Amino acid sequence: MLHCRDPKCGFLTYKCPECSSTKTVPLACKSRICLQCGKSMLINGLTNWFSGLFVVSYRYMVFTMSKELCVLFEVDHGLFKVFMGAVSNTVQ
Repeated sequence: MLHCRDPKCGFLTYKCPECSSTKTVPLACKSRICLQCGKSMLINGLTNWFSGLFVVSYRYMVFTMSKELCVLFEVDHGLFKVFMGAVSNTVQ
């Protein structure tokens, strides 16, 4: 990793068969903890991950309550409307 992409530690040379121009490419360590290689792996991974996400106009949220409150809601179902109103105000 200390000599990642250092031409002194290895490189590949490509030669065009038509124009005979050459290009030298230093070898990379391809380690996840290397500052250069790891960064490119992270960017590629995040790009792939974001491309798989759906574009939606809503958010999914879960609101929970304690067991003690569940007993009250089982007795009086009208409390659900009050609870959802409070949730709506909280989100907005």
